[in-house]
Amino acid sequence: MSSLGFNFATTLTSWHLLVTFCSLHVALWMKFFEHKPFDSRTVMGFGVLNGISIGLLNLSLGFNSVGFYQMTKLAIIPCTVILETLFFRKKFSRSIQMSLSVLLLGVGVATVTDLQLNAVGSILSLLAIITTCIAQILEKHTWNPNCCSWNGLVFILLHSGDPAKKMLKSPHNR
Repeated sequence: MSSLGFNFATTLTSWHLLVTFCSLHVALWMKFFEHKPFDSRTVMGFGVLNGISIGLLNLSLGFNSVGFYQMTKLAIIPCTVILETLFFRKKFSRSIQMSLSVLLLGVGVATVTDLQLNAVGSILSLLAIITTCIAQILEKHTWNPNCCSWNGLVFILLHSGDPAKKMLKSPHNR
């Protein structure tokens, strides 16, 4: 899949999620936030969507150069803005529009000069961009009204079982 010689992408991703899980436990224990219950189906759907997004980004890195992978991640920002404008009629200031124009110009120039571009990697990158944009928009419109961040969602997702919910509720929610 990759000629970079790094064969531990799954292990690295697993460690990343484990450290996030442990950090959130410590943050809850230190009362940096309180556990909030959410609808299990919505949380699971969001978790699956984000898992697909992370998986596609990692696969994209396996089939593309690191430069193209970074451009894929940068392309998420303008794509999210376009989708919010089309589907939610959100208006963005002139300064944000100009900043995004410069970003898109840079991504375009860098894409043209990246010699390690291939069809499979490009399709994976496009799918990663789309799923990540949808996940970010859903997070903003579904979770932010409840004052919940992505890390809070990871915590909720990891503890969606009833016994775990009872054990992990802060004293303020009991």
